[in-house]
Amino acid sequence: MHEYSEVSQLQTHCTILESQLNVLRTQNAELQRQLKLLEKPLTPLYKDVPNVGKFPIGPEPEGSLQV
Repeated sequence: MHEYSEVSQLQTHCTILESQLNVLRTQNAELQRQLKLLEKPLTPLYKDVPNVGKFPIGPEPEGSLQV
């Protein structure tokens, strides 16, 4: 009976550790995604057109009024 109790405790402990590992993997994936977002340039790049002004280069910002 004593061996069964130890095996049961070890199985429970392994199940808990596996669950914690899954949570950490999920958190790590989310943190990696957020890190990639932060690595993107925060200020848009501009093209300077002489005697006219600066115009953004790259993807259109959200809410732009491109026609």
